[in-house]
Amino acid sequence: MKPEALDLFCCAGGATRGLQQAGFRVTGVDKVRRANYCGDAFVESDALDVMRDVAFLRRFVLVTASPPCQFGSAGAGRWGTRDRHPNLIPPTRELLQAAGVPYVIENIEPNLRHLVDPIVLCGEMFDLGVFRHRGFEAGGGITLTAPAHLRHRGRIGDGKYVTVTGKSGGRSVRDGIQHGAKADWQRAMGIDWMTTREMAQAIPPAYTEWIGRQVMAQLAVGAVA
Repeated sequence: MKPEALDLFCCAGGATRGLQQAGFRVTGVDKVRRANYCGDAFVESDALDVMRDVAFLRRFVLVTASPPCQFGSAGAGRWGTRDRHPNLIPPTRELLQAAGVPYVIENIEPNLRHLVDPIVLCGEMFDLGVFRHRGFEAGGGITLTAPAHLRHRGRIGDGKYVTVTGKSGGRSVRDGIQHGAKADWQRAMGIDWMTTREMAQAIPPAYTEWIGRQVMAQLAVGAVA
């Protein structure tokens, strides 16, 4: 039987798919029913409520969590909506540590200061068509490493690279890369089952496949309880 992983705040399952590719059976949790969710099982519930059920959490050898990032996002800053989005990273950490489970917490680059000793993954590490920096904090006995962070090679007009945001067309102010169309996003992210809105919030599965394989290796040698 495959080891069981739990993906909290799963949305349509970018993190879930990577864990599946690493060999896990994955249950997703989200407070909104996700018709496109790609996992093996789904729980429609508030992730914080689920984390308070210690017995449930301890059924899983790995718990991953992607608390909403909007409290620190550039878009929320531009629109003055950050106050509507609480920082759920601290309560997520507190609940996972209280349960004593191996865990990984993910969030966007502007929120790295809220993570404890995170590794940072970038699409260039996996030959993807996005940069999409994301931080990953590990706890509960897990240790993580990141591949070498290559120099960003994307250039304006380079058809490989796109910026995946909440809109299509135009060009990213930050890195000068075209936003592209849905097909470009799918290719660049390694995702073919989501809407563009879902992809704008997702992480590339390659990131959690990398993490999941490290956890699998640690499980095999008994480094993770």
